[in-house]
Amino acid sequence: MAKKTYKEEVIEIAKAFCKKYDYEFIFANEDKFGFQTKDGSLWTMNYFELEDILKNKK
Repeated sequence: MAKKTYKEEVIEIAKAFCKKYDYEFIFANEDKFGFQTKDGSLWTMNYFELEDILKNKK
C-alpha cells in the first residue's frame, strides 16, 4: 500500500470535518476546501484555519 500524499491526507481530514458537522463536502485542493452548511451557506476554509479549529476543540 502506497503512502498517502499531503493532499490526500488533508482532503481526508477535510471530509471527516464535514461529516462530523453534517456539512456537504464540495471540493478540496492543496490550499483549502469548500463545503455547504445545513442552512445552505457556502464556505471555504484553508487548512491552517481548520488546524486552529481542531486544536481549540480538544
